[in-house]
Amino acid sequence: MEKPAKEITHSLGPNFPEKTVTKLHFDNIPESLKALDQWVCWGKPGKPPKIPYNPVTGYPAKAGQPETWTSFSKAVEAVKAGKYKGVGFELNNNGIVGIDLDNVVDPKTGYIVPEAKNIVTDLDSYTEISQSGKGLHVLVKADLELTENRSKLQDCNVLGEKWPGIEIYNKKQYLIITGDRYGENKDIEERNAITKATVDYYFRPQDTTEYAGIQRNTTVGAIDTIGIPAVSTTAPADQLKIGLEKDSKLKALWNGDRPNGNESADDQGLMNKLAYWCSCNPAAMREAFLNSPHTSSKDPEHQKKLNRKDYLKRTIETAIKSCKSTAAEDHNNYQMDQVRKDFSDIGLEHIPEFFEGRKFLHNIMGDYLIKKHGVCKINGSIHIYDNGVYKQGEEALHGHMLKLIPTLTDARRKEVYKYIKVNLNTPVKELSPPHFIPFKTKIYDLKNNQFFNYGPDYVFLNRFPYDYKPNAPICESITGTISRIAGGDQEVIDLLYEAIGNCFYMLNSFRGAVMLYGPNGSNGKSTLLNMITRLLGRENASFLSLQDTAERFRLIEVYGKAANIGDDIPNSYLPDSSVFKKLVTGEHVTAEKKGQDAFSFKPYAKMFFAMNGLPPVSDKSKAFFSRILLIPLTQDFSKNKDTSLKDKEWTQDEMECLTSLAVDGLRRLIKQGDFTRPGSVAEAIADYESENNPIGEFLEEYGNIDGKPTQRVYDDFCYWCDKNGHKNRLTRKRFTKAVNDQTGTISIVTRHEYFGGNTGRCFVKP
Repeated sequence: MEKPAKEITHSLGPNFPEKTVTKLHFDNIPESLKALDQWVCWGKPGKPPKIPYNPVTGYPAKAGQPETWTSFSKAVEAVKAGKYKGVGFELNNNGIVGIDLDNVVDPKTGYIVPEAKNIVTDLDSYTEISQSGKGLHVLVKADLELTENRSKLQDCNVLGEKWPGIEIYNKKQYLIITGDRYGENKDIEERNAITKATVDYYFRPQDTTEYAGIQRNTTVGAIDTIGIPAVSTTAPADQLKIGLEKDSKLKALWNGDRPNGNESADDQGLMNKLAYWCSCNPAAMREAFLNSPHTSSKDPEHQKKLNRKDYLKRTIETAIKSCKSTAAEDHNNYQMDQVRKDFSDIGLEHIPEFFEGRKFLHNIMGDYLIKKHGVCKINGSIHIYDNGVYKQGEEALHGHMLKLIPTLTDARRKEVYKYIKVNLNTPVKELSPPHFIPFKTKIYDLKNNQFFNYGPDYVFLNRFPYDYKPNAPICESITGTISRIAGGDQEVIDLLYEAIGNCFYMLNSFRGAVMLYGPNGSNGKSTLLNMITRLLGRENASFLSLQDTAERFRLIEVYGKAANIGDDIPNSYLPDSSVFKKLVTGEHVTAEKKGQDAFSFKPYAKMFFAMNGLPPVSDKSKAFFSRILLIPLTQDFSKNKDTSLKDKEWTQDEMECLTSLAVDGLRRLIKQGDFTRPGSVAEAIADYESENNPIGEFLEEYGNIDGKPTQRVYDDFCYWCDKNGHKNRLTRKRFTKAVNDQTGTISIVTRHEYFGGNTGRCFVKP
């Protein structure tokens, strides 16, 4: 192979694991190709690697749209500047045809699949090695129309995981051009006849209607499969590939062994094996037989025999009729036997058959899963019953399906899941009343002070990791820690126990998002949140910041959680509090996972946030500030010798003590109808509201604004904010509107000395 005069080497990165480097040999690219303005670039940093781009505009190139392409020189210039990895040529039905031979080269040894080498030799035109190092691109001049453009090569010397393939394009497709020339051809040659012959050979339609009436006779004996390991496959070509690896008899017949000494009997022997490994697919059997070494090694007389119209049909028909089972069916049966064996240990009496021959009975599996695993719909979403708790069921159901049949394809699993989801017989359930609390071993009825055993009739999305023991011994480690964090203020202590106990109540009946605020980092905020997380169980909590609640795809994390624990919340601006307010009051919200259907639910997670600085909010309404419990924590534990409380592993006795105190707090909360509101909390909320809405305070000090220019008042407001330490985030337009809303003034254009006798906008009372 001739070495190029120039080359550029690029790392292809993680998107091209099969080869780490490609070489671009621009001087080897045919001049006739360079002369056409049909060039694009590929490999833009940060983008999917094979999307083509116009390097001049920077926008993606479009197939069949020449205005989105460019010249060769501009494409190369962009690559040399490091803006892209390489160049590509857009085929546009103007006489240039590209033949793409995929997975035909071993880049380590240089070995080329013989059939691919024959194609290159026959076409005898410019050929280059693809950017992956595993393929070949041939460019020819030919006039043809394509209806099909992709097929598999039949050579069975397969390299790697993929079967060698051939693709032929003449329009609406771009080929990556490397210039890494293979062979001696330096230009694109006229190859009309041989190209059409190649297309006819690989893309001719196969008439399989003659096999449509063939039926298997499952009462006859099957071919010998002793010693053949079970396989899990789908496509006949993939099954055949495994068969050639695992089935020694198939491999021998395939490679030309003729044990019977009779050509017809040996043909039938190979076809019987192909029926087993190709799932009785007549087209796949015929294609494999004709392209096997067994067939290619026939002498001329027996080759003629294959051309008889009915010979192959009768051979295929006999093989299918005598095939009692296929490789795929035997594997499924083997897996089902293993499943039955596994389930026999737990006393399961009956598992239905999920296949009728080769037909998968998705409805039978769906009905079985509904009954076996307590599948139901809650909030319109599929859930399954698991150890006293109903869990969102898509991933879990897929897991149960794979336990039944480990080889069940993703498509079939989705078919079962969809059946369960739309089935009118799938039970619909509502959550149990909030006074039923799911503790570790028993359900506690708070209203009637009773305990119950778990069962599918009680519907919970949570199960707490500790038991409620009404008379649990008091642990000073718990009461002392809570008291020290609260600064000894009994009202704050009561409020904290009420807020913690409220997490056990699966309904947001009481307004109160707890905001633990302290200007330093050693006041017990993280210790308290660690206690709450341990008490509830990490699996029963989400961990969103206040700002995260406005994110579309984060809301799903709150579903089915008893609390949301947000530690070290940033004091960044909160532009939208609408979802936060719904979360606090338990109004319906809509959540979704990427790629899945959205669903609506009523959240019951109690909000806890810890912060060193209070975040500014755009919402100045009473509705926002009435929904928060701003608890100032003023203690300083930085000199405390016990620095382990933040990450302390609390004992079971300590957690059972906290559970008892929290339930007492919940009872008090329900009896009062509201949280205990210490004076320090009310004062902190008032200050926070003022800090977020300084206009009212400013106007009290400023006095009468009637007739004053809006710009002058706004400038005075900005000065006042700087002087008093307020962070003014209002534009003049928003400031003017806010002043009008609070004072009842309007802003109109009128004359004023501030404008030098000209007109300007002023505040006036109507």
